[in-house]
Amino acid sequence: MAESVPAPFTCQYSPNIPEILYSLNCTIAISTYQAGKVVFISAPNKEDLVQLPRNFPKAMGIAIKNNKMAIAVKEEVIELTNSKQLAQTYPPKPGVYDGLYLPRVTYYTGQLDLHDLEWGNDGLWAVNTRFSCMSLLDSDFSFKPL
Repeated sequence: MAESVPAPFTCQYSPNIPEILYSLNCTIAISTYQAGKVVFISAPNKEDLVQLPRNFPKAMGIAIKNNKMAIAVKEEVIELTNSKQLAQTYPPKPGVYDGLYLPRVTYYTGQLDLHDLEWGNDGLWAVNTRFSCMSLLDSDFSFKPL
């Protein structure tokens, strides 16, 4: 008897998770550096979940503020901006998505292993495990250790 191969991204969840996500009108973003993915999980209704995996090499920290999302990857931090207008007319599935994040800024940092990101008053902060410090991304020096 042949073994069944599991789907690349499966998850088990409590039955009330789709209802909670749908009621909150939100999406969960999960990064996995081992698989090089960011997986977005959302609920189109109160019964179902949708998984949308996207490739990012060694994806780690994620930060979201207003219409921007930053993702720390292998040697850079990519800043994306949401275009709700383009999402509505996304050619493969018009009228399906309420957001479409497009890359707008890239900080070339080198391999810093940035495990977490957050926007502060001074800019985009990162937990920089390569240098064992908190750092502020910087367009002149990649980062400033603080």
